[in-house]
This record gives sequence, C-alpha cells and structure tokens, in this order.
Amino acid sequence: MSAEVGGSTSTHYAKQQYWLAWGCWLLLVILTVLIGGNWLLAASENRNTPTEESNSKIQGKAPYSRGTNCKVHFGLAIPSH
Repeated sequence: MSAEVGGSTSTHYAKQQYWLAWGCWLLLVILTVLIGGNWLLAASENRNTPTEESNSKIQGKAPYSRGTNCKVHFGLAIPSH
C-alpha cells in the first residue's frame, strides 16, 4: 500500500517539473522576443537619414527630371496634375 502512495506523489512531482520546465522555456522565449524586438527597433531608429547636402547631390546628378526621364524611356508624355 505504501508503494501506491509513493507512486502517486512521484507522478505529481514529475508533472510539476514538466510544467515548470515548460514555463521556464515559455518565459525564455517571451524575453528573447521582447529583447530582440527592442534591439531591432533601436537599430532601425539609429539609421542615418539623408542630409540636405546628400539630397542635393543626388538631385544634381539626375540629367532630367523624373517626368522627362519617363517620357524619354517610354516615349509617352506624362500628364501633369
């Protein structure tokens, strides 16, 4: 009779360990996602935005305006609004 009592207690303890292990893994996954998401967000916010000087250099390199470029490429006039 004492073997039955010990067996059920052992099973109960094993179930507790099982759920504790799953809980730890779930907590680890949640923390990893949160930390990784914050890191990606911070990395995307620190990206260098183009300055006025670099924008003017880019604009100066284009021989035609965008509409003229399309007109030359496609052979069609682009209607203006």
